[in-house]
Amino acid sequence: MDNKRGAIELSITTIVIVVIGVTLLVLGLVFVRGVFSDLEEYRGSISQSVNNELNTLFDEKLDDFFFSKTKVTIERGTTLSVGIGYRNSDTVSSSCYYELDSADNNIELDEQNTRGQPSTQIRVLNGEGSSRQTTLQPGDKRKDEILISVGKGVVPGTYSIEGNIKCAAATVDSSPRRLFIEVISG
Repeated sequence: MDNKRGAIELSITTIVIVVIGVTLLVLGLVFVRGVFSDLEEYRGSISQSVNNELNTLFDEKLDDFFFSKTKVTIERGTTLSVGIGYRNSDTVSSSCYYELDSADNNIELDEQNTRGQPSTQIRVLNGEGSSRQTTLQPGDKRKDEILISVGKGVVPGTYSIEGNIKCAAATVDSSPRRLFIEVISG
């Protein structure tokens, strides 16, 4: 009789542990889902504000390529979105894309967006522009955004990247534009 009583107690204990484990798993999944949905909502609001800013700049600027800002300030360990705009100012239709470059060893241009948070570098995650060419008619314009991710180990200071539009049938050269990135301690 004592064996059956011990077996019942063991079964009840096992059931209680399984119920607690499943409850914790469900709570964890709900928490993770909430965090990621908040990130998507945040990303959407960033994209909308960048889009509005670029629309205003397209109306004001006549440049073939431009950043939405000429200088950004960002804390170490954070990520910031910067808008870019480019247009085909040529007289013929052309396959165009934007190109980013930096002579600074602390800046990594990650065109595939495959890597995680950097520790001692500034990572610039390109949008669609560098990986997908777009056919632009004369005067057509395109908007995109890049993400600048600054590792916690980056030395505070000012860094820079250059951007330019490249078109296959270009008869007009556009001059590169520079974006200054000021990294501050956070």
